[in-house]
Amino acid sequence: MRRISFWLIAMLHVTIIAFCAVGFLATFEPGDSGNMWAWRIGYGVVGSGSLAAIIALLLPRLRVRPKRR
Repeated sequence: MRRISFWLIAMLHVTIIAFCAVGFLATFEPGDSGNMWAWRIGYGVVGSGSLAAIIALLLPRLRVRPKRR
């Protein structure tokens, strides 16, 4: 059960990162540039937060444990 919840949370964050990447790139389209910087900053913050969450999830799994004798 723990492994399933780990993968569900990780995939949720990957989906959020993909959504933020597409949204960030979409703000560079020509058009009304009134509040584009706010959207870019918002997408960047949320995407970076999800990336940090994935790194925090993976750090305990990447730790090298010494062999016991």
